[in-house]
Amino acid sequence: MNDSGLNHLAPRDQIDLGLIAGTPIEALCGVNFVPTLRVGASGAADNPSLDVCTACECVMELIEEQNELAFKHRRVKAAIKAVKEAARLKVPA
Repeated sequence: MNDSGLNHLAPRDQIDLGLIAGTPIEALCGVNFVPTLRVGASGAADNPSLDVCTACECVMELIEEQNELAFKHRRVKAAIKAVKEAARLKVPA
């Protein structure tokens, strides 16, 4: 959270570092803030009565979509490799 009255999202490792050191971190939307732990270490909102920054939410959705696409891409590459290997070994289908 910061002075804008919103909860911001950031990578867990940066949040942990900011909590330990008490130093500002950069939210996904680019806002700098010092994380505080009012709810617990579960990763829940810093202040549950405040809304989550919509820009941070949008960036988080894009990151999740990118991760999903990367996972699918790796599976397709593995399938292509298996097909090529089967063709090379002339394994009957």
